[in-house]
This record gives sequence, C-alpha cells and structure tokens, in this order.
Amino acid sequence: MQGLVLLKALVTRLLFVLHSLVAVWRVTWVKKEHRYWLLALLNLLLVLETVLTLKFKRGRGYKC
Repeated sequence: MQGLVLLKALVTRLLFVLHSLVAVWRVTWVKKEHRYWLLALLNLLLVLETVLTLKFKRGRGYKC
C-alpha cells in the first residue's frame, strides 16, 4: 500500500511539472522570447517540496 501512495505522489508532481513545461514552451513560442524559460526554474521548488515531503512524511502527503 505504501508503494502505491508513493507512486501517486510522484505521478501527481510529474504531471504538474509537465504542465508547467508545456505552458512555458507555449508562451515562449508565441512571444518568441526565450527569457520565459526562466519560469521553468520554479519547478525546482516543486522538486524540493517533493523530496522533503517524501523524506519527512514518508510518502503520506498532506491531509485536507
């Protein structure tokens, strides 16, 4: 059961990162301005949050 919780947490965050990268790519393509790729660096915060959550909460995530 613990493995399924971990997998769900990782898939959810992966989808967030993928959505972010597609959005930044689209804005960069439409505006023809490559500086917008810097927005993709914000994904590093999501990766940090993922690592900390999985390490300290052992994959349990947050409860509403």
